[in-house]
Amino acid sequence: MDCLSQILNLYKEGIIIEEYQIKNENYSIDNFKNPIPTYWDIGKVYQRLIIMNSQNEEEYINSLVEVLTSWIIPKIDNYDSSMYYENPSYIFACYKEGKIL
Repeated sequence: MDCLSQILNLYKEGIIIEEYQIKNENYSIDNFKNPIPTYWDIGKVYQRLIIMNSQNEEEYINSLVEVLTSWIIPKIDNYDSSMYYENPSYIFACYKEGKIL
């Protein structure tokens, strides 16, 4: 089973939602200054960070969960700040240091 299939199975079973306490809320996007990136664009930023955080392919799932539940995701998702638009190496360095450099 590939990585995406494993993640989708966990999602369908409700494990990801329960374990990470994802809330079902209405989110407003009216206050953003810049156009919101597509989910493909956001996914590319996450993908680069996950791959940079992994030593090998076997670690992708653990890295995915680690990265997507980390402190840096709200920073990347704040499209009015610069983090989403930063160089991948800079984002990775910040992630590893646990703070914005």
